[in-house]
Amino acid sequence: MLIYPSILEKNTDDLLKRLKALLPFFSYFQIDITDGKFVPNKTVQIEEIATTIERWNNGTIKQKTFEFHLMVDDYVSEIEKLNLITNVVKIKCVLIHIKVLPAVPYPLSSNFQFGLVLNPEDSVADNWDSIKQFDTVQLMTVHPGQQGSPFVPEVLNKIEELHKLGFGGKIILDGAMNDKTLAFVMKQKYLPDAICPGSYFSSDIIHHLELLQRIIDNK
Repeated sequence: MLIYPSILEKNTDDLLKRLKALLPFFSYFQIDITDGKFVPNKTVQIEEIATTIERWNNGTIKQKTFEFHLMVDDYVSEIEKLNLITNVVKIKCVLIHIKVLPAVPYPLSSNFQFGLVLNPEDSVADNWDSIKQFDTVQLMTVHPGQQGSPFVPEVLNKIEELHKLGFGGKIILDGAMNDKTLAFVMKQKYLPDAICPGSYFSSDIIHHLELLQRIIDNK
């Protein structure tokens, strides 16, 4: 099971601070982008992220890989922006919420991989025709938009649903990931392929990472 951080910051100063703290410990990162419409709060935007990283001019960050979690209404425009910053940031995957996709998702044009995001209230069965067209599904274990929201344990049932329907891709859990919730996750019959802690890595990164890894290793 992979562990990598989810980063949700409102301004470039906080973004840079988080990246500097996390960079030594991870090779893969998830950046959350919100527009203030799909969810109430608004994060630092894609253009600002690119400018911040370019000005920082840190050679190490160019060796890292990112995925972008788009909590936005107009995901097409955000994908276009991401296409323009690939010379600054190495992007592997873009995650889009199923709520904003058309009933039959049309092909998305870029060199990225794409994944679907399901909120706690989104049904796997009702959306299976869309889900099976993607290789990655991210299950939100909180109601999204703000770090620190409470864990929704019922979401874990969706991992079993996906497996029973024949989904063979990557399953990610995002939201309220910490040593307590991971211990609960590891008791389930079906496990995710990755977890994305957010605020859990805002302090004691080494200690918290070791705790999570120990829980996984002791399964």
